[in-house]
Amino acid sequence: SNAAIVSARADAVKPDPPANLLARSRANGYIQLEWTLSLSKDAAAYNIYWDNAQLNIDYSRPLARINDPGVSWMSDKLRDGVVYRFVVRCQDQAGNEEENANFVSARADATPPEKATGLRSVTHNTGQWSNQPQVTVKWTPAVDSGTGLAGYSIIWDSFAQTLPDESMDMGDETTATATVSGSEYFHIRSLDEAGNWASEAAHI
Repeated sequence: SNAAIVSARADAVKPDPPANLLARSRANGYIQLEWTLSLSKDAAAYNIYWDNAQLNIDYSRPLARINDPGVSWMSDKLRDGVVYRFVVRCQDQAGNEEENANFVSARADATPPEKATGLRSVTHNTGQWSNQPQVTVKWTPAVDSGTGLAGYSIIWDSFAQTLPDESMDMGDETTATATVSGSEYFHIRSLDEAGNWASEAAHI
């Protein structure tokens, strides 16, 4: 009779962990993890564990599982202002999981920054005609108590209450200069490091 012979090699070797794990606060209370792939050729997945803002990280069950070669994950919306810790462990095709405990942390940030204050021109008197077309404005930085201020979107135009778009034009500087024609207004909108935009702008 013909007999089929099947052989299998037991694999008890745990894979190498992922490297360069980063946690980033994202707008509206989300947190994103990023890492580089395990060096193990039989890497199958990356298991994500967290502390859920408790004392210890819970390794009893993964919060999420990303199949290799995935290198990022986005959380659900989390509690605003709360710091969370995360660990990512590699699992191989045989089901072996390595046991690194290298954690990263990030603050969930769903709160937009405040408006810039003290907005004023340092070259012109507001509402008065001048033959000097170059205008410089100055302000006190916007306050952000979460992830910190990233920068601003700005625009010069002929409307009094324009809301600048969600495209960062400058970092956390406190002055801006432009050559204007006629009567123009300056508008500035704040952005924090998580990507939250202020719902209102400051105007002059």
